Amino acid sequence: MIISVGKNILGFFNHGYRSSQQKKATDENIEKMANQLSESIRENIKNVHDPLMEGIVKIKDKLSFKTKYVNGMNQLFQEAERKLKILSWEIEQEGMVKPNGND
Repeated sequence: MIISVGKNILGFFNHGYRSSQQKKATDENIEKMANQLSESIRENIKNVHDPLMEGIVKIKDKLSFKTKYVNGMNQLFQEAERKLKILSWEIEQEGMVKPNGND
């Protein structure tokens, strides 16, 4: 208690001492607030992470389904193109067999 009274008296008369004590208290408060802010940010990230990852998985699944659908349609069109080329070739061959087209 005597030390506390001595510090108060010293602080009253010595401006430099009082300023250093205020700076020390300010630094401690800033550090405390920074730690609280960091902890709050970590908690918010934890709270958002799982729902965010679930949303990402859903989006990936939908994109995967659509990609498979488009690939299936592409294969279907390629097969149709192949068959049309064969049919076109057969028609050309048929036309070559009957040069005047009268039968």
